[in-house]
Amino acid sequence: DLDKAMIGKTVWIVGATSGLGYATAMQLADNHQVIVSGRNSAALDKMAVHPNIHAIVMDTTDEEQIKRAVGQIEDQFEDLDCVIYSAGVCHYIDIEHFELETVRQVYEVNVFGSLNLAKHVMPLLKKYHQKNPDSRPLFAPIASLSTKVPFSRAQAYGSSKAAMTYWFEALRVDCHDWLDVTIVNPGFIKTPMIAQNDFSMPGLMTPEDAANRLIKGLNKRPLTLDFPKRLAWTLSFFATFKTLWCRVVGPQLARADRANKSK
Repeated sequence: DLDKAMIGKTVWIVGATSGLGYATAMQLADNHQVIVSGRNSAALDKMAVHPNIHAIVMDTTDEEQIKRAVGQIEDQFEDLDCVIYSAGVCHYIDIEHFELETVRQVYEVNVFGSLNLAKHVMPLLKKYHQKNPDSRPLFAPIASLSTKVPFSRAQAYGSSKAAMTYWFEALRVDCHDWLDVTIVNPGFIKTPMIAQNDFSMPGLMTPEDAANRLIKGLNKRPLTLDFPKRLAWTLSFFATFKTLWCRVVGPQLARADRANKSK
């Protein structure tokens, strides 16, 4: 087995009350100190029954709450060397009748929430590196395989994850001498967020399976972590031959999507 300590000794998972974030926190808790954050205080309290899980209620769209959370972590923990941003929302777009407010809601969590967090937690991560020059902290934002090619109705979600991806890839360049950044691109995970999906979801994973893949992958600290591999390879192929996707495959999926909705 891989040494799970490689992911970080103290891990802060933001967006930890359900889905991938929750499953990752529970799997890491036996070998790590895990800080969990989210808006659902009742769910966080249940998680904090585990002696290695520490709950901080926080809304990523509220900068003051993030500041307080970072200050609390600095006061209560000797170090912080890993942050996983797993908070995210998805709203599908009816392109003929969409509201910009819907797009803003998606961006507020997926993009500005992650930037809000990075802005205030970066000094804490750098402090860890300065105390431990031979070790590098890790920041792992959860993006999506949907950024590989454009999907019908996914304009808000896919573009928000693409924007987040570019921002953190540029951050990696600027902080190359002390910070590791792994962009995580999972496929479909059986979570409340995808309960609205009325289309086929190839490679559908349980949160526990996805968390296992995430942890094993982050231990290697790649630049990008894509899973499941078969779906990632398929979408990467179509990203290479984008004309085929945009003129043939994508429109076929869109028509099938509309047919499912009309049933």
